[in-house]
Amino acid sequence: MDVPRIEVPFTGRIYPDAVSVCARTRQWVQETGMMSPRMASQNFDQLAYPQLGTCYSFGATREGAQILADLTTWFFLFDDQHDRYIIESREQEWRQLYAQLTALARDPTKAAESANPVPGALADILLRTAPHFSTVWWDRFARHWANVFAGYDQEFDNRTKGQCETIDDYVELRRCSVAMIMWMDLVELAAQAELPPDLHRTAEYQECIEATVDYCAWCNDLHSLAKESAAADTSNIVTVIDDATGCGHEAAIQEALRMMAARVQDFLTAEAALETTVADRLDLPLPTRQGLHRCLMGMRDWIANMDGWHRISDRYLGADPQAPIQAYNEDLTTADSRQTQHGVPAPHS
Repeated sequence: MDVPRIEVPFTGRIYPDAVSVCARTRQWVQETGMMSPRMASQNFDQLAYPQLGTCYSFGATREGAQILADLTTWFFLFDDQHDRYIIESREQEWRQLYAQLTALARDPTKAAESANPVPGALADILLRTAPHFSTVWWDRFARHWANVFAGYDQEFDNRTKGQCETIDDYVELRRCSVAMIMWMDLVELAAQAELPPDLHRTAEYQECIEATVDYCAWCNDLHSLAKESAAADTSNIVTVIDDATGCGHEAAIQEALRMMAARVQDFLTAEAALETTVADRLDLPLPTRQGLHRCLMGMRDWIANMDGWHRISDRYLGADPQAPIQAYNEDLTTADSRQTQHGVPAPHS
């Protein structure tokens, strides 16, 4: 599918040492069992998952950039397992994984030994993330993770039962199932700035978050449409618009593009208010204003780099439109995809 170019009125930045970060993630996915050596050799570079992480880690410490690249890669591989469980009607396995991940998000120190490497690999990332933030920040982050996993659970039910959402319902669900709400917490990791709760809760900051989330989710939907259609996956903004309005495939694509452009303008309006009116109203000190600016630049990186990254990843370029399960979607619970038992891995170096 030829996806129209998506233009935004600003440019994105890339983490300067992206090559080294991506190389370390390639080692990490094999150490944790998230990708077999065979699959890594055949597909890791072409899928370019950690490269996306380097598209929104500008300004991070080297450790912070590695966390973001590893988590980006983990998330795509987790998403593939979710797809596989739906397509293969493995509800019991999904419910077990859902329960494990929800508990782990609250306390990653309690990750249990499991034949499935997904929980242990996430625990490793969360344990590396926690020292960078306060318990107040972590409570918010953990709530957002719980919402993400609940969104995946709802999507499992919707797809299994063939339920179609309204456009508004889909927008709300997609904010969770694409995990962007959680990623917006992590712009603070890249910015090396923990924002105070009264600033984070403002309507203007929440609007910046939601505009970024919507734009990126719908951009992903456009590029995922062909492979999701092959898997009978109706959780896509284009499919939802078409089903809700009967406008047809091409008109639904154009409407999605219009919605994305509108969300960029919403972001810019809220961003301008945050750095002037809101900052003055809250009497923010200079370091907090600077941290806020870096967080907003991180959101800009998400928006500006999202379309371009999809155009280099074989997850989209090499997708087989006839295959319900793509060749890169490895069943991580089979013996040949695992090297060891997977609890929490050794400390990351």
